[in-house]
Amino acid sequence: MASKPPLSFDDSLRSSPLPSPGPEYYEARRRLWLTPPVTPPERPPSAPSTSRQRLQDLFDQPGAIYSQEAWTHDLEKVWRGLSSGGRLKYNLPLPIIIKIIHAAWLRDRTWPVGMEAPDSDEEQQAQASATPETSVRRPNALQPVQYNSPATTPARSDVMEPAPPWATITRT
Repeated sequence: MASKPPLSFDDSLRSSPLPSPGPEYYEARRRLWLTPPVTPPERPPSAPSTSRQRLQDLFDQPGAIYSQEAWTHDLEKVWRGLSSGGRLKYNLPLPIIIKIIHAAWLRDRTWPVGMEAPDSDEEQQAQASATPETSVRRPNALQPVQYNSPATTPARSDVMEPAPPWATITRT
């Protein structure tokens, strides 16, 4: 059952009987303004979807961002939906979205292979003060990455809703 959003102040003014202009009118408007809107009770958060849990389990494995198998079976579908403007069927935590984007950028060479971003600004500042020159760290589990051609047809995903036709991106 869909609940109604809380009434705006203007809606409250229109639906409330107000006296004629004067001190009583001012007091009635003030009472309406100071009355908090009635909001529907919040539903408890639902359990994470199996798709979200599968993505979480995938990213818990070391080197998942670099894995071609993970890209082909799970991440590519979600990335194609995100990059074409599709809507998520379920909310995904931002760290998972960032990892999906990172994996896609590795494949289209937007992100340099082997470059790792620090987990926090403090870590980045500590590294900068320790070594004045910039160094690139390469992960040990780095496998050669096969890049897919951009003309492949996206597969259906159980994480993404289909993108509306006007939002589909055609690559040449």
